[in-house]
Amino acid sequence: MSEKADGELEWRHEINAGPKDQAIFDVVTTLDGNLRIHHAVNVTPLVKAETEQRRFVQTLSKTFAQIPIGLAVFDIDGKLALFNPALVNLTGLSAPMLTKKPDFLSFFDGLRENRRMPEPKNMGSWRDQITEVVRAAEGGLFQESWSLASGQTLQITGQPHPDGAVAFLIEDVSAEMTLTRHMRAESDMYQSALDVLEDAMIVLSDDGVVFCSNTAFKTKWNLDTDTSFAECNAYTVVESLEATIRKDQNWITLKSHLLSRGMRREAVHDVRQTNGHPLRIRSHPIAGGATLIRFETLAHSIQRDEQIAI
Repeated sequence: MSEKADGELEWRHEINAGPKDQAIFDVVTTLDGNLRIHHAVNVTPLVKAETEQRRFVQTLSKTFAQIPIGLAVFDIDGKLALFNPALVNLTGLSAPMLTKKPDFLSFFDGLRENRRMPEPKNMGSWRDQITEVVRAAEGGLFQESWSLASGQTLQITGQPHPDGAVAFLIEDVSAEMTLTRHMRAESDMYQSALDVLEDAMIVLSDDGVVFCSNTAFKTKWNLDTDTSFAECNAYTVVESLEATIRKDQNWITLKSHLLSRGMRREAVHDVRQTNGHPLRIRSHPIAGGATLIRFETLAHSIQRDEQIAI
């Protein structure tokens, strides 16, 4: 029960007619001379809704307490309304500070001070930058990867939530980024190894899609498999070859082999180009269900075979 300055009394009264039959009223009592006037408003639906909301928030908090992704939910007033333990670990912001419900600017300023986000290039426009981040998150368009001085990489995603709330998810993607860089370095190394070879080479995946090709192939057949707008596959390769190879039985056999599904077998095809030069095409099954196709001028191939025989 509480008393206002004008003498009014307010309290909440519950009426229980059974385990499932409960009514809750907000009661206001005013004095009019010797009379006491009571006004009661049924707030049962409101109280039930508030109770369900608290239970939902508690359930949500327990759920997000178990995940390694940091969660920060800001209400319609821009105050931090919900966070999980992972947010404390990833941002370095203390739990007491977060429980004080900081606003957007204080939250991101804390990240900046803890070096958990890149240092802004222009401190004078820092507030405007945060406003743009929040606006993008409200539109569901904000996602950035932050490379920190510690070598750690954080990915932050902003998205709108019901009733004007905004949620930010912060995830440590350092391991994924390291793996990606490692795989890219390996891919570049393999590509460089292919590019130094004189013979044209191309690798087709098990479903006939061009996985990679070397510089000699792109130059010889005038087909850049890396920047082509459409997907390059076995049919694209055959179309490029058709313009320069004589259409005889050897070509028909080679074409059938290139377009066959699962052509995982060693094969050698000798064909003749329209300029009269012989061409030997070898197929080599390699890892992952892929096939390496190697294009050799027949004269070079014979010369190598003779050197091996000697």
